[in-house]
Amino acid sequence: MALNQNSATVSLDGHRVKKIREERGLTQLYVATVVGVTTDTISRWENKRYPSIKRENAIKLAETLGVSLEDILEKKVREENQEKNIENKDIPESEIRKRPWSWKSLSLLVAGFILGALLGSYIFYSQTKGELSISAQRILPERCWPYTKFPVVLNISIHPRTNTALLVSEDIPRSLLITKAVPKSSSKRPGKLKWLYQGEVGRKKFVYICQLKKSTKKKVLRFRGKITIKSNQAISIETSGDSHLLIDKCHWADKNCNRQIEDEEILDAYDLLSGVSGVRDILEQVEELWSKGGYHFDKKIGRFLPGSEIKGKGDLK
Repeated sequence: MALNQNSATVSLDGHRVKKIREERGLTQLYVATVVGVTTDTISRWENKRYPSIKRENAIKLAETLGVSLEDILEKKVREENQEKNIENKDIPESEIRKRPWSWKSLSLLVAGFILGALLGSYIFYSQTKGELSISAQRILPERCWPYTKFPVVLNISIHPRTNTALLVSEDIPRSLLITKAVPKSSSKRPGKLKWLYQGEVGRKKFVYICQLKKSTKKKVLRFRGKITIKSNQAISIETSGDSHLLIDKCHWADKNCNRQIEDEEILDAYDLLSGVSGVRDILEQVEELWSKGGYHFDKKIGRFLPGSEIKGKGDLK
């Protein structure tokens, strides 16, 4: 399938997509969120379960991975396009030299020269001014329940990779207890969590583990935050992504709230916390519930347990 502006679909090189994603330290969940598809879709693309995908999705995927569209196409397609881009390949060099310049060719040459000069000036200006592309995205579970712990993930991206001072600030509901932060937080008080980080940043993940107080009467928890970096000047941006979480009778990893942790849901949980140290206990609990095919909440010990609830005990009220 040749690549052209009118193609509705293109053929991906799934193995190449996976290799580039892993080289850049990106999770399937992050890529899926930016492209606007599910992690299952990303997995199917990488494992060549789909023979072709929409061109617009392929363009978004390439942009998320930081490569050109042709870099993630199948080898055969790349070679076909390279061949089509070679002009005059069957014409002797002596004949090419004899051809006079047309006004169209000269116009294109001049336009290309001007465009190249402008582009070079822009790149030089950007590099000398130290312009940065910055993004901050929050990922929340859809639901949580009092007593139980759940993770909040902040994905920070700065391009080009740079050595900088970074301040990450989160405004959180006062009804939440922060039991752990990775990296360790610099400041923690009711309703506020901050990290002050100094070092080289390209893509970095900040995670905090929360526990909802039993006494809360709210039905929805709301989050907001921002990051500030110091380059040539201080730059602040609001954290995008998920901003609210429902109080519901479900485990945080149970996205459809059917009292089961399904295969895709446990994969999403592991993908969400990939590369984060010190959260193994959270993942082990999810794995335990998943392995038994169902779960219930035990009020006596204040946690979810695998299997169905015993009649008269552990019912969520």
